[in-house]
Amino acid sequence: MARRDLLFDSHYPMPWIVWKRTHQITVGSGQWSSTKLAHGLPFIPLLVGQWSTNANFSPSYDLGVLTPGGYSGGQPETACIVSADGSDILFNIDNNATTTRTFYFRLMAFADPTYTGEVTPVDYESPFRFNTKYRYQKLYMQGLSTTNNVSHNLGYIPQARVWSKTNNTAAPIDATITTTTLSSYTSSIQSFYYHIYLDPME
Repeated sequence: MARRDLLFDSHYPMPWIVWKRTHQITVGSGQWSSTKLAHGLPFIPLLVGQWSTNANFSPSYDLGVLTPGGYSGGQPETACIVSADGSDILFNIDNNATTTRTFYFRLMAFADPTYTGEVTPVDYESPFRFNTKYRYQKLYMQGLSTTNNVSHNLGYIPQARVWSKTNNTAAPIDATITTTTLSSYTSSIQSFYYHIYLDPME
């Protein structure tokens, strides 16, 4: 069995969640909202999570999905940009709908891979640190790229996460992944944080 098929492999670290919150912001019809939420971490956190305009998160969208409804009349019905800097989580929300909407967030964060200090993982809802019911992502490579191209040479397309680094903020973005390299979805983003996992795309 290849290592990529294992539930867990101690040769590779697992990415630990170091911050977790739920949050909600109400935005009036035709309004733009720009707000902050202090995170209290000694680095720029790498955010993952979901957002929705429904409290039950049905449907919900990845943080990297900015305009899920597409464009109509030159502007999206809703647009949601979530990023982080060294002190705050930054929410920039555009509500072009005809009614007031509440935006709901489930947020988690990884540590900056260049941070060398101590990091305390968040408390787990389960007493188990490892549970064989689940498959754990095996972190193959992580870091900060300044060339818009990272070689992994795994020979298959791996799972990955990417966050842009612009003006000392980080935000989840899409990536282009091949059997040998990873790059941001646009050449205009030259600096980004990345996680490349041993686990293949399925």
